[in-house]
Amino acid sequence: MWVPGYGAADFGRYVRQQRKAQGMTQGELAEWVGVSRGTIIAFENGSGSVSLDTALKALEILGSYFALAPKGTPASGNGAEGS
Repeated sequence: MWVPGYGAADFGRYVRQQRKAQGMTQGELAEWVGVSRGTIIAFENGSGSVSLDTALKALEILGSYFALAPKGTPASGNGAEGS
């Protein structure tokens, strides 16, 4: 699924949505990523900054990946998965 995002808040919302869909707590995700629960809370709320490495690790744990596309690329069609 291709999900457009334009900032930290969008990224955080996506992580929260995926974490909850998998029945994982913020504490569990934090443990897997190697950060504090407070860091995950701030990340999900878009109010804290995390390193790119931390963000990518969270996505990997949640079974997702990060892809870049030119701004304005439609969320439907080929998307990041080439479907």
